[in-house]
Amino acid sequence: MNRLLSWLREPVDGASLAVFRMAFGAIQFWEVFRYWPRIQRLYLEGLDNPGGGFQFKYYGWGWVEALPGDGMYLLFAIIGLAAVGIMLGLYYRISCTVFLIAFSWQFFIDQANYLNHFYLVILYSFCLLLVPADRTWSLSRSARSDWIPRWALLGLLILTEIVLIYAGLVKINTDWLNGWPLKHWFSGRSADHPVIGPLLSEPDFAIIASWYSIILHLVGAPLLFFRRTRLIVFCLYALFHLSNSVIFSIGIFPWLTLGATTLFFSPNWPRRWLGLVTSGLQAGPRPDRIELRLDKPVLALLSMFLAYNLLMPMRPLLYPGPVAWTEEGHRFSWRMKLRDKEARASFRVQDPETGREWQVNPHAWLTRRQARKMPARPDMILQFAHHLDRVWQEKHRVANPVVTARVWCSLNYRKLATLVDPRRDLSVVSRNLKPVDWIQPLDPALKPGHYRLIE
Repeated sequence: MNRLLSWLREPVDGASLAVFRMAFGAIQFWEVFRYWPRIQRLYLEGLDNPGGGFQFKYYGWGWVEALPGDGMYLLFAIIGLAAVGIMLGLYYRISCTVFLIAFSWQFFIDQANYLNHFYLVILYSFCLLLVPADRTWSLSRSARSDWIPRWALLGLLILTEIVLIYAGLVKINTDWLNGWPLKHWFSGRSADHPVIGPLLSEPDFAIIASWYSIILHLVGAPLLFFRRTRLIVFCLYALFHLSNSVIFSIGIFPWLTLGATTLFFSPNWPRRWLGLVTSGLQAGPRPDRIELRLDKPVLALLSMFLAYNLLMPMRPLLYPGPVAWTEEGHRFSWRMKLRDKEARASFRVQDPETGREWQVNPHAWLTRRQARKMPARPDMILQFAHHLDRVWQEKHRVANPVVTARVWCSLNYRKLATLVDPRRDLSVVSRNLKPVDWIQPLDPALKPGHYRLIE
């Protein structure tokens, strides 16, 4: 144990971690600008709808609400200022803490706004809070140095490796190996890209791209640890992420991941590059080891954090049926751009005492994004049914309303199939993390690629 601790405390150049810190802060500051015009639509729209501003909640996070008035704009302004603090290394721990709390708050407000790269931002910001990324090239008033302990860099490397490996593992399924849903995604975007359009319209190219993404993650990600293969794999990842950015317009995710991937290079790579133009940024004398205050409890916390990230994506193994259909365990397991689902949903509320019935159109009750996301996600369907139950009890004075849903869903362009049991009273179904019995199984006879929902 002492030998391991000594190895973890060995000094490495802090330049690469400093560059990642600056890139992370700059990317998040830019993201605030991108999201500023969307705040009204994503968090405040729908307050005048029936039931008033309903939001879908993550299990256990129902207490996180959108801030009233101009509160959401203030929250994003705080996120932006904290991102600048991280970028500059100014009041670094305070900036990391404020950013983590504020960014997590906006993330947990509404399930309908879930994005994998937002979850990744939270993980990276927590990791940055634990490591001394402000020791090098920062405006920090604390002790600055050209050197950091090895564990500070290793933690971020392991986290990035976990994400990349799982991104490959989850793609090993029949649909993806046969090019679905990439075939439809590529062909639908071929007209937008005249140069590569003919290639995108070829079904075989989608199959090649599907397999390439698996091999890149499962084989390429471990090869990032080796000097001889690192540059080649990085270039392949750059091609992969830049292609995704051009074809799918997926926001900051490619840039965030590429920034993290640079951490696999030699820790002093920024100094070598900058040495081509100036010699004033070379590292000072290397100490024998770096022993930071409270590094043992921080190392223990970082270890638990990495163990969480290793185990959390395994949740889908606890649930029966294909996770792309049931959505049980889908979130937080790095299932990125993996399936296409389109669905229609209608709800019926019945007063069992009088027999009176109400038909509920979700589009009149939810924001556009919520109404688009909810019908294909059983957990959100259940939450909306519970919401209708509360509204009918409080506003219509129905003692025990019966709420049922008719949901037709297409997975990867299969023919429409029933997603939830239309006879089940969802108002009495408790919401928990156990496997549910009211999701209808996906008929294995249905094959992908034969249907497209036309609104």
